[in-house]
Amino acid sequence: LVHFSVFGKVFPSHVAAVQSSVLNGNRTVVYADDEWQDGIGGRIDSSVELRPYTLGIRKDFQQSIYRIESVLEEGGWYCDIDVIVLRRLPEPETFTVGLEIRDCPCAGVFGAPPGHAVTRRWSEKLSAVGEEDFLHHTDQNLLHTCLDDTCRIMPPVTFNYLSMTDFFGRARLTAEQREMVERESWVVHYYCKSWLSKWAWWAAVLPWRSTWKLCLAAPMPGMP
Repeated sequence: LVHFSVFGKVFPSHVAAVQSSVLNGNRTVVYADDEWQDGIGGRIDSSVELRPYTLGIRKDFQQSIYRIESVLEEGGWYCDIDVIVLRRLPEPETFTVGLEIRDCPCAGVFGAPPGHAVTRRWSEKLSAVGEEDFLHHTDQNLLHTCLDDTCRIMPPVTFNYLSMTDFFGRARLTAEQREMVERESWVVHYYCKSWLSKWAWWAAVLPWRSTWKLCLAAPMPGMP
């Protein structure tokens, strides 16, 4: 089970992220606001479970709450909407998260069984912060305070290889890097909004579409 959470305008990169999960055999759930659901049309597989949510003034805070609560309730994996899934993800046996470039756990991809104690502590701490005091990395910083010896911490290549290599949305990797990603990575995380860089979605979609034959279920505007 893979959870995504998104709001606002639909980008082709969002379609690629969701489809990559489905096409690798993962049950896929997307929590989305009305604008995103209205805009997605028929561009994602019909098996995707679209679940509505209502966001208030601080959409980023509420989105963080949703992503933690979804894994707490149902288990499985949460992936940011800038993540390409490369394989069928295993059922997490404990709270699992990956390191990134600064050798700290990144909250953009994590998994846990339903009701895990670490997920619950994280949810409680974030809810206690409230919207007014929430900053961009508040949820990630709080996660670091919740981890314990029961957690599984994965190396950067598993979830955050592009962060480790300081990729920042560039349009190509070396042949050796691609081989390593194919062999060892579970997902590819285009962090720091590289979906929205000057390369736009070309930098994000095309390398993985050609290398791993990521077949999108419906054509996207502008795709040759």
